[in-house]
Amino acid sequence: MTMKNTVRSRWTMLSVWLVVATLVVVSCAGPHSSSSTGNALGNGSLPGKMAGDGTVTSPPLNDSAPRGAAAALEKYVPDSSIKLAYEGYWHYANLGPNPYATNWTPPKPPLHYCLSSAFLANNFTQSVSAKLQENVSALQSSGKATGALTITNSNFNIPLQASHINQLVDQGCHVIWVIDVAPKGLCNAMEKARQHGVLIVTVVTPVDCPDAINLSVSETEMGSLPATYLVHMLRGKGNVLAVTGLPGLAVTDQRLRAAKQVFSQAPGIKVVGEVRGDFTPSVAKSNVLKFLATHPQKIDAVIEGGSVGLAVAQAFDQAGRPRPLLGEVGATCGYLSYWRQQNLSSGFSMVFGGRGAGEELYAITQRLLNGEKLKGNLVLYPPIQITQSTLDSWHKPEYTLNSTCQAERPGDNRPYPDTYFDPLFEQP
Repeated sequence: MTMKNTVRSRWTMLSVWLVVATLVVVSCAGPHSSSSTGNALGNGSLPGKMAGDGTVTSPPLNDSAPRGAAAALEKYVPDSSIKLAYEGYWHYANLGPNPYATNWTPPKPPLHYCLSSAFLANNFTQSVSAKLQENVSALQSSGKATGALTITNSNFNIPLQASHINQLVDQGCHVIWVIDVAPKGLCNAMEKARQHGVLIVTVVTPVDCPDAINLSVSETEMGSLPATYLVHMLRGKGNVLAVTGLPGLAVTDQRLRAAKQVFSQAPGIKVVGEVRGDFTPSVAKSNVLKFLATHPQKIDAVIEGGSVGLAVAQAFDQAGRPRPLLGEVGATCGYLSYWRQQNLSSGFSMVFGGRGAGEELYAITQRLLNGEKLKGNLVLYPPIQITQSTLDSWHKPEYTLNSTCQAERPGDNRPYPDTYFDPLFEQP
């Protein structure tokens, strides 16, 4: 079965579930086929599927969509091949009309490009910024940008970031890219920007504001895919520790929610604890060590919320505890090096690098500036999986345990080409 047919099949299953869920009370543990990995769990299978190369497909989740979610998907994301990335979007994003489809004319170059970031303290956000700076520098060299990328950093101060956006509008920015942490705190500033003809496109954390385009990875799959991997590798039974991202972020909550929805379909899986990782290795390592010091029971696996896989593994090593299976998110270069150095017999990670996210952000923006129109306001794409069979193609000789980078696709670093996103745009 091709990847596209597999995605279509899963979306068909999900669509049927959404319709039935509005009529009757259903059980999420329906008859899903699995690979040869795993023991029977009452219904004869483990949730989701694991292919021969170790990649996984997560099961339909026990999730109640709000009224209108299915209709919004049909209107703005009609192609079944990409709908899967939108599963559970309603927990962390709003899907509605494109605010720039009407009453907005793309400005003519040269343009003033700007970035408003809520934080630039980790490798991911720094990589997004670096990639955008490179692209704007190239535009400047060709006479299509007025100067270098203008950057502001509010260091998690939401009112300050709103003020920064207002200032960027006043300074004549034509495009403002936004890395945010608050779904609603920037809406007034974004409304002012759109009224002045400024294009606002966010990355990573979608805002619940009607005046912005949002771009992000599927946060549902960022939780459900590593959880499915762990369930299959554990044969449906074991103790799991969850290391979460920044508390209060919708994306943090959705990754954990989706993972738990998968675990709930395997009754033998027990989440025995949750500790904060904050997307920061030092925080994750410290909190995991504290947990291990007070919880002597066996930990069979860890699912982490983003970019702290190496810190988690090193915490277990330092504590002298058996090394658990790890569902890593972010494909950090340090963790891939650890994976190779320790000659781990199995592993799983997902690529969501800052340079790749920055390149997708830039590419979508250029399509809008060239006059193409998105059908909706939300662009989501699935993470790329790294497994034992594909590790060599992602690991580089220069990676060490001290490498703070994230693995990226070669070339322009884009996870997906324009053709993947074509169904989200109005066709001429």
